[in-house]
Amino acid sequence: MSDKVLGQRIRTIRRTRGFTLVQLAGATGMSKTTLSAIECGQRQLRIAQLNAIAAALGTDINEIIATSNLSA
Repeated sequence: MSDKVLGQRIRTIRRTRGFTLVQLAGATGMSKTTLSAIECGQRQLRIAQLNAIAAALGTDINEIIATSNLSA
């Protein structure tokens, strides 16, 4: 899965859950800039970051990396 597709999935789940980038940044300990770059596919995501994002969004990694398409 490309960084861009993974970022799009994270953005879709974040918006579905009603989180802003600022809120997700606070919940994960990452900066808003880092999260924005991840969502835009401009930054590779480390497994620790993926775990933190999934936990903050109340989901698991499998939902984020699922092969089925998520609607935006």
